[in-house]
Amino acid sequence: MSAADTVQMLTEHPNRAVTPALSDYDAHSEGWSETEFQVETGPSTVAGRWVGEPGWVEFDSWPYREFCVIVSGRVAVESSDGTQRFEYGPGDAFTIPQGFSGRWVTLEPTRKVFIGVTE
Repeated sequence: MSAADTVQMLTEHPNRAVTPALSDYDAHSEGWSETEFQVETGPSTVAGRWVGEPGWVEFDSWPYREFCVIVSGRVAVESSDGTQRFEYGPGDAFTIPQGFSGRWVTLEPTRKVFIGVTE
């Protein structure tokens, strides 16, 4: 197998755009808007770029272990009981564990690079 068959650039090309269904979330703010630009990775992994506008979504159980790097903008991750809140901006890298219960808040227009692995 050649490198051209396995190495993929993470771009925001329109033919890779995926808009997750609002029904994927337990709750969301009015007007929630996001787009993922995914690459083919395998049955238990998703990777790509993400673009989101200000708003929030809630999860009873985050669907995979996610590694994120914020490229631009600002987000917060809050625990469901409200006792913990973490804010991230450009250059920050962090993980969210699979099964996490809480809220993702996009504080300003944001771009990130992500990898999600189902354990």
